[in-house]
Amino acid sequence: MKGLNYLVPFFTAIVILAPLLVFAGGLVPCGGKTEPDCDFCQLAKLIDEVINFILFNLALPVSVIALIAAGIIFLTGGDSPEKIKRGKDIFKYTIIGLVIAFSAWLIVDTILRGLVTKDYLDSLPWNEFPACELFKKT
Repeated sequence: MKGLNYLVPFFTAIVILAPLLVFAGGLVPCGGKTEPDCDFCQLAKLIDEVINFILFNLALPVSVIALIAAGIIFLTGGDSPEKIKRGKDIFKYTIIGLVIAFSAWLIVDTILRGLVTKDYLDSLPWNEFPACELFKKT
């Protein structure tokens, strides 16, 4: 019976996350047989695509599953203080993880604004690559 406690969430996660694999396109439009060679702009695009995939295609669905599991554990805990505490902890740590993951850009931006002069930040945003736009126009 204890094995069932681990198998049901595992297979539920597989059923929910499996359709994400259908969008199995290339991460960057370069490096293939009929495509141009990769350069720095494609590296920046790759990093952006990986971050977006992790945040929106992995972190959000997994956190929703964790919040649902926390609610189920909390509601079915009954008189068991351990289960109620476990449900509250899962909920708390899931929310903390989401806040950290989605505020990472704000944290990096705040640190850079504290360390780098205003003239440098105004001339070139740290999270954009304007040189890549120049390559696309030519």
